[in-house]
Amino acid sequence: MNLILQALIGGLAFGAIYAIAGVTFGVIYRVTKVFHLAFGAIGTLGAYVAVSMSSDGSIGSVLGGLLLGMVVAGVVTALVVALVYQPMVRRGADAGITFVASLALSFILQSGVLLAFGPGNRSFPLEWFVRQQRVGPFGISWSYVSVVAVALIVTALIALAITRTRAGHQYVAVSSSAEQAEIVGIRGRWVEIAACAAAAAVSVIAFWFVGVQSSVIASGGTQLTLLAVLAVLAGGAKSVWGTSLVGFAIGMLSALAASVLPGEWSLTVVFVIVVALVLAKPGGIARNRLKARA
Repeated sequence: MNLILQALIGGLAFGAIYAIAGVTFGVIYRVTKVFHLAFGAIGTLGAYVAVSMSSDGSIGSVLGGLLLGMVVAGVVTALVVALVYQPMVRRGADAGITFVASLALSFILQSGVLLAFGPGNRSFPLEWFVRQQRVGPFGISWSYVSVVAVALIVTALIALAITRTRAGHQYVAVSSSAEQAEIVGIRGRWVEIAACAAAAAVSVIAFWFVGVQSSVIASGGTQLTLLAVLAVLAGGAKSVWGTSLVGFAIGMLSALAASVLPGEWSLTVVFVIVVALVLAKPGGIARNRLKARA
C-alpha cells in the first residue's frame, strides 16, 4: 500500500507538470484553432536556455535562467504565430494544413535545438531541490511540493486573467470570432500574438520542472505535448480548470498504472482511458460545470 501511495505522490507532481502544459497549450489552441505541435520544441528550447544559465546552481542564476528561457519561448512563439499561422489562416488554410505546418516547425526547431546545444542531456545542479525527505513512511522533495503549488497558482491566475480582466475578455472575443472582435474595435491579430506568447512563456515552467526532476533532452518535448493535447481534449478547450484537473489525473493514473504494470504499459493505459473519455464526452468533462470559469 505504501508503495502505491508513494507512486501517487510522484504522480501528483508529474500531473502538475501536465496541468501547466495542458493549460498553456489550451490557451494557444483556443485562440489560434491550431494544434501547435511546435509547442514542445519551443518549450524545450526555453528549458535549454534555462539550464545553460544555471551552471553554478545559485538561486539567482537558476531563476534568471528560467526567466530568460520564458522570454525566448514567448518571442519564438510570437514569431511563429505572426509569420506562419496567421498568414496561413488569412489565405484560407484549413486545420489539416496548419497541423502539417506546425509538425514541420516542430522538427525544424528540434533540429535547431540539437545544433545549438548538442545531443547530450543537460541537468540542473539542484540536488537539494530534488532530494527526497522522509515524511512518515513517504519520500517528498521540495520539487514535488513546488510544482504542485505552481500548477495551482498558474491555473488560478490564467483562469482569473481570462474571466476578470479586459485583456481576458478581448481574448475570449477573439477566440469566439476574430471577425466580430475586429468590428467592435479589438485588434484581434495582436491579442492572438500576445496571448500565445504569454502562454508559451509560462509553459516553460513545465519543461523546466521536467528538466529538474530528470534532465533536459532535445526530444523531450514530444511526450509532454501529447499529454498536454490529451488534457485539453478531455478537460475541455474552454475550461482552464477542467484541463488542469485532467492533467493532474493523467499524472496520477500513469503513476498508479506503473506501480502495478510493466513500465511500457503505464502510458498506454492512460492514453486508452483518456481517449475513451474524449469519445464519451467530446466537449470535455468540464463542458457544463466549468464552462463559465474558463
